[in-house]
Amino acid sequence: MTWTTLLTSAVVAAVVAGVFTLINNRVTLYTTYKLEQKKELKNLIGDYHGRMLEAARDWDRRMRRLYEPKGTDHMAPHGGCYDHEEYLYLSVVFRFLSLLGIARKFESHAFYIDSRIAQRNDLYFLRYAKSFLWVMTDSNLTPDDGMPARDHFLNDEFRPLLDMCYRRQEGVLPENEPKEGELVFDWQRFLVLLDESRPPGNDDKQNPRVKPKANDGLDPDIQKKIRQVLGFFDGIRPHEYDGDNKKRRRWERIICLHLLTICFIGTFGYPWEKKKQKIDEIRGAAIIALKNEAACTTGNQISVLKAFRDNLYLMTGMDGEEQIKRLEHDLTDAISALPSQLGR
Repeated sequence: MTWTTLLTSAVVAAVVAGVFTLINNRVTLYTTYKLEQKKELKNLIGDYHGRMLEAARDWDRRMRRLYEPKGTDHMAPHGGCYDHEEYLYLSVVFRFLSLLGIARKFESHAFYIDSRIAQRNDLYFLRYAKSFLWVMTDSNLTPDDGMPARDHFLNDEFRPLLDMCYRRQEGVLPENEPKEGELVFDWQRFLVLLDESRPPGNDDKQNPRVKPKANDGLDPDIQKKIRQVLGFFDGIRPHEYDGDNKKRRRWERIICLHLLTICFIGTFGYPWEKKKQKIDEIRGAAIIALKNEAACTTGNQISVLKAFRDNLYLMTGMDGEEQIKRLEHDLTDAISALPSQLGR
């Protein structure tokens, strides 16, 4: 064997060894990356699971109360004057912001984690959080509700408001931290947001316990957005029509949020909360409320019942999730039971 042959063999062996080493290193790095990302997402879900589940439970309880006869009587128009004594009305808004606020906070943290390699159940948790936001901002549910977004929230404006629920603003918002470094959006913080967002001149007249403010604590845009949320729920009720006898659909939108909340509890709740009979009963009552509204659809309006069913898989990205499949099935049954000219 000549020295040329030996040299060639040595070079080939070195190249092959180098290629295999490179491939092995890349596989090792990617495997490590996948494990780290899965662990990071799982740890993040562990931090948020209890809080989001509790917020979902609170929203479920509040919605079931609203479904009762005369359940929306306390949501009567307040003319922009939201006194602390209006507890039932304000508690609905508070629970709404609690659920959407914690969902938004989780979404913002999960943004930096590669969800493509998440395990299925972990990915569902993230998609539920996004779905709660989707159902309140997507215009496809109520495509003809007018602009600017009469019966839904504008996405680019809604998320900054939800971020404010947990933002630090020294000297303006209270900072309750049961766990160091983790602010809690509680009733006290909500009331301060409410008071800081009152139009100038309303403080001393409508709530004697609140001292007049110069309204320079919060950013004016945030003040405006908080008043928009209060206005969204002001006067909300079933079978609501505007001055042109056109049906409003904000009531149906929060029913859709409730239905997704029920699915979330059915998936991530504790064993005693996930019993099929209980979940089916709560979901059935909410779908009846949505079906009753579809029966009142006017003109060429598309019923929210149908729009919700048609966009459910597209917008949630959870076509394989068991609770979402059951919801889609029940929505389809409800649509089939409507007269052909209504919402089908």
